[in-house]
Amino acid sequence: MCTNYLPAVQLKYLRSMFGVDLPEFEFHAEAYPGYGAPIVRNIIRQSNDEPVRRECIAARFGLVPFWAKPEEAEKPSRRFATYNARVETVGQLPSFKHAWHHSQRCLIPVEAFFEPCWETGKAVRWRMSLRDGHVFALAGIWERWHRDGKEVMSFSMLTVNADDHAIMKRMHRPDDEKRMPVIIRSEDYDRWLGANPEEARRMCQTFPAEEMLAVADPKPARPARSPPRDARNDAPVLS
Repeated sequence: MCTNYLPAVQLKYLRSMFGVDLPEFEFHAEAYPGYGAPIVRNIIRQSNDEPVRRECIAARFGLVPFWAKPEEAEKPSRRFATYNARVETVGQLPSFKHAWHHSQRCLIPVEAFFEPCWETGKAVRWRMSLRDGHVFALAGIWERWHRDGKEVMSFSMLTVNADDHAIMKRMHRPDDEKRMPVIIRSEDYDRWLGANPEEARRMCQTFPAEEMLAVADPKPARPARSPPRDARNDAPVLS
């Protein structure tokens, strides 16, 4: 599972790689469940005659089902541990099946994601990125909760079994199942965003270990939260 990652919020990358602008929103430098982060999705078309276009929106990391109670939707709830969705069960679980079967797919722009390695006997945070250093995208699903004029946009990242993956099998506790987020190649962005459930499931595979870079990257001694970034100029917001 993945609970911590670096959102890609630099406008130049979002424009060049995803063809979108960043919404007016302050994002934290690191995303955790309950935090807002950018996702890329297809704009909902009113008719089939309209061209398919993408947009970038701010959404909560941790999917809020459309049927959630108002108090659960307005504040992150421990009831919904929905930041990761297992590909094997995403179409059956009540929290995810609406988004999955309605093809509410999104791309999650990231610089890197983090996983705990227990090889020393205790958890050491490791940073996972691409060996070429490029920004990349994780596969996600999004949901819209709305009631009485209030709206919450949220998302979950898809994960697959990685017991045999050269890098990911080293992560988490020895007896835990190994999982990894699904990485979508840039040439498959349109395919993922427009995929039906059957095709989307086929696309959810482990990413080659030889194309990834994994390095130990322990958390800093303090900061419970990282400073937010200004969405307009990519600079840290200092308070």
